[in-house]
Amino acid sequence: MGRKIFPWLLLLVILPSAWVGCKTTRMVWKPEPELVKRSNPHFDVELSLHCEKDGCAGFNLFLENKTGRDLEIDWGRTFYLSQHKESGGFVFEGIILRDKNLRKAPDIVVAYGVLSRKLIPESLLDPARGSRFRNMGPGDHGMLLTVIAGGQVIQETLNLNLLGLVMEERVPLGFQDSKEAPR
Repeated sequence: MGRKIFPWLLLLVILPSAWVGCKTTRMVWKPEPELVKRSNPHFDVELSLHCEKDGCAGFNLFLENKTGRDLEIDWGRTFYLSQHKESGGFVFEGIILRDKNLRKAPDIVVAYGVLSRKLIPESLLDPARGSRFRNMGPGDHGMLLTVIAGGQVIQETLNLNLLGLVMEERVPLGFQDSKEAPR
């Protein structure tokens, strides 16, 4: 009797564990809101987080000049906001990292023109990793944007909340070390 039960008992243990497999977890980053917009008589501005597979390390800035005169983005008075506190400036294309602390030339947005730029907070630069940047953690991230229009200083605060969501995935037994695991 024991010999007949043992194979069935073995199947009852192995089969469910093969079906269940292993749980793996990964962090998925989700900004709330995905895009923040501000508008005033001089310009419209949009800010979104720049995220890749392993996290978020920067912003996408889009600014449209609504006036017949040039606007100036003052990078010396534009700051990265982390948890609603000023946390340094930004680096972007054209900035040499070793010169990141020098005063940055303003960006001029011509009359009725558009500026689009990917920005990375200087404070996320990781000297131990060369020119690589750390990712932002969960919480509030944004910028205090300073624009000069006809001698008038205009500041807009744009904030996004970055949520770190844990996602669980089941990987069937036999696929743990394989990159061909079904999704």
